[in-house]
Amino acid sequence: MRKKFFLGALFLAVLCCGSLTAQAQNHPCEFGIRTGLFFGVGKFEGASVVSGDLTLGKRLDPNLYMGGSLGVMHQLGRDYPVIPITFDFKYYFLNTNGRINPFLESRAGFAYDTSYDSSGLYEFGHIVMNLTGGVEFSLAKGGRLALGAGYLVLAPISGRYAAHQLGLNLLFTFSR
Repeated sequence: MRKKFFLGALFLAVLCCGSLTAQAQNHPCEFGIRTGLFFGVGKFEGASVVSGDLTLGKRLDPNLYMGGSLGVMHQLGRDYPVIPITFDFKYYFLNTNGRINPFLESRAGFAYDTSYDSSGLYEFGHIVMNLTGGVEFSLAKGGRLALGAGYLVLAPISGRYAAHQLGLNLLFTFSR
């Protein structure tokens, strides 16, 4: 399973930092660090999730970003975290080089569950979906800070239940 994660991360790096289109050559590869805090809603109240991700992607044009992330999510009250790998798409509403840019981000992927179930076998994993809206601020040449509020769903492959959370994201990126 580790080999699949490393191969997936390598593929994502080549995909995101390669020359995707002639227009994209003017937009550098972006690396970021994202943290998040989500709170359970409905019957999952109290099922809070703390997350941290490393992101890698590229702006295809001034309004569209595509990339991916690899990280750790820990649901409070559980002993073991899940390891998500997601594909990220972000749309910037203002086509300006201004200091403030509102955006809408969609993330989807798979999260490998590191915990054991009652029979001593590994839980196979979760489908991860996240929709976030927020604002990105330019800090310095190549550096940006994004603040967002979003909705997170962790749906186990086993089909037992899907946990729903609302939360906040903080993302610092810089481009090279």
